[in-house]
Amino acid sequence: MEQLQLLREKNSATATMGEAFQLSEREVEVLRCIKQGLTTSTISEKLYISQNTVSTYRHRLTTKLGAHNVAQLIERGRRFLDDE
Repeated sequence: MEQLQLLREKNSATATMGEAFQLSEREVEVLRCIKQGLTTSTISEKLYISQNTVSTYRHRLTTKLGAHNVAQLIERGRRFLDDE
């Protein structure tokens, strides 16, 4: 239970860090694909990477952005998407 609380605090702190971190180009590519509603397997095919790699990028994105679901991920990732 204590570890869960620490993880929540870490995610919350990460989400409020502002520009203290950046997303890699590949993370932004994956974020764009997620925003388009593409599945992990479709993203994998589109970017020529394995499904496990896509899952790793998804996990990194949710951790860096402090998101708990896809809606939060897209909302919090907007500043990294230059098409908006």
